[in-house]
Amino acid sequence: MTVRGSSQSQVRSLARSQAQSQALAADESLRLVYDNTRQIGLSRPLHLDYGGRIALLGPSGDGKTTLLNLLAALVRPTQGAVRYYPRHDGRDGGPALTWGAEHWRVGELEVARRQFGFIFQDAHLLPRLTCLENILLPARLYGKTNEGKTNSSAEDEIRSWMAAFALTRSEEGAMAGHDVAGLYPHQISGGQRRRVAVLRALANDPAIVFADEPVNGLDGELQGLVMGFLSRWVHERPESRLLIFVSHNPLDALRWSDRCFSFRGGLLRELEADWFRQRMAEHLMPLEMTDAHRACMDAWLA
Repeated sequence: MTVRGSSQSQVRSLARSQAQSQALAADESLRLVYDNTRQIGLSRPLHLDYGGRIALLGPSGDGKTTLLNLLAALVRPTQGAVRYYPRHDGRDGGPALTWGAEHWRVGELEVARRQFGFIFQDAHLLPRLTCLENILLPARLYGKTNEGKTNSSAEDEIRSWMAAFALTRSEEGAMAGHDVAGLYPHQISGGQRRRVAVLRALANDPAIVFADEPVNGLDGELQGLVMGFLSRWVHERPESRLLIFVSHNPLDALRWSDRCFSFRGGLLRELEADWFRQRMAEHLMPLEMTDAHRACMDAWLA
């Protein structure tokens, strides 16, 4: 294809910039059969770009977490493959990495996973490590610190994050006279463990964060705090960061995402979020769902 008024070098530069924006891709052949009979897959090719916030929306048991695990190279597909394009921000980059039914190389998987952060649904903090040690563990394992900072400055930044997440000793409910950073998982609440798990996923300065219900069990104020923090994390460096999160709540998914997906018959499909936002706006979204809003939501998810 010829681009008028552009040199070949400009065309190549444009092609490179377009390629660099892509983070993850998979074609419609991607499938996973699990529990002997259940299957999830794609109805069309999937392309996710850096700078995006992607919501996987739907009820429990429809395959959202399983798809998250597929994209994060935690489980091997039964068919098809996933491609990851390392970020091109001067520190990382290189050829695309692939994992799939016929391509499962430990070396490539390790390289990819170093660029991922994962927020597990049940936090999965290590019980013998303090909260601060849990958060810093990924960076220490890979010998990597945020933005090339020293270990000391990286720890200072983590502590500032903890303060932003209301995880300091001044927080109501924290043990009196103790800094939450020095407490062990069994000494803090479930909501605090959830927030520690979120910060742990970010400590290694990942390219992609996979978040499995990151605000499950948190009250409305803390939900906004966590999702706002993750959104700012993406927007600070959109050329090299991507957030993919699971949600049960359509309104939360719309508020905090740029694109929404759900499953129908085991196949992933993208939802027309702009249509839904417009319909909801027509009714001036209330604090509680009205029948009109429920009808609109049912039509959107149908």
